[in-house]
Amino acid sequence: MVTSGEDSVFCTVEEALELIRAGKMVLVVDDEHRENEGDLVVAGEKITPEIINFMATHGRGLICVPMEEADLCRVGLCRMVPMEQQDRYRTAFTISVDAREGITTGISAFDRAQTVKNSPTQSPPPPILSAPATCSPSKPFPAASCAARDTRKPPWIWPNWPD
Repeated sequence: MVTSGEDSVFCTVEEALELIRAGKMVLVVDDEHRENEGDLVVAGEKITPEIINFMATHGRGLICVPMEEADLCRVGLCRMVPMEQQDRYRTAFTISVDAREGITTGISAFDRAQTVKNSPTQSPPPPILSAPATCSPSKPFPAASCAARDTRKPPWIWPNWPD
């Protein structure tokens, strides 16, 4: 991997994508004039109970599962609140979900990892979710708008940290 510099704590987008593809977690930092927060990002197919535990322990926020709008519609996940009542950053949260099978209460790191791994991105999706629950699906802004405006989160898992 190419390094951004020995003294830098930051990496390039290409380096971050390489890390994510390898199953590593990266910290994506928002602009200080936006939310001024950090988001722990990892590829959904690489999620483990240990990663969920780290996110919950150190991130202390929601475990979010960005999903394409078509997938959200296919499984009937609607917005948590109407558009006119959404937060100032326009986070498109849906109702919370858990995996329907293979979990206990839904709150453990193992159960949350199962929910993330079973998010309905397959076609057709299996009937695998129940609601309300502990993981928060949301509709991410397209990656093209992320790069163009640098104001939206990329389409991976992120915890939304409290202000």
